[in-house]
Amino acid sequence: MSSSDDTPHYRHPLASAPERPQSAPAILPSNNQAPLPLPTAPPPSLGAHDDDITTPHAFRSISACVSLLMAPPKRAYAPISARGDVMLDRVHIELGWCKRVVSEKHFVWDAGRRRSVLRGDSKIRVYGLAYGLPKRYHEWLCGGEVSNTPFMVSRDALYISKEEFVRMGGGVVG
Repeated sequence: MSSSDDTPHYRHPLASAPERPQSAPAILPSNNQAPLPLPTAPPPSLGAHDDDITTPHAFRSISACVSLLMAPPKRAYAPISARGDVMLDRVHIELGWCKRVVSEKHFVWDAGRRRSVLRGDSKIRVYGLAYGLPKRYHEWLCGGEVSNTPFMVSRDALYISKEEFVRMGGGVVG
């Protein structure tokens, strides 16, 4: 038997497709290109719409930001230590929670500290103390070392005493 005469030939379904339209590209792009590099600064979509992170009285005012940072979730109070002890005198503040509650736009990655810290122009960094953020909490958010204190610190968390976790004053920006 001759294969050219007796066997049915397979015909690809697209073989009868019409010719390529004039407007179609002659060469299709390949999908083997490397991904674009990650941006070094957070995109503007992180955070609330039109959230101005530098002007103290702009949307999401400094007072509102400090209020949000001073209202951690219930699980933050009386946290459980690594040994299983309940720390009744502590409040556990997580860096990830801080970034979510006031928006990541306020933070930048600090490679030396291997964690996010408040940006230099963030209204929380500039005006946070004047609006009542506790000093050591503010220092920790800014990337400062918190030592020789009743605080316990890890890269991504701060255990602050309940005595010191109170909003101080409530300043006014001139």
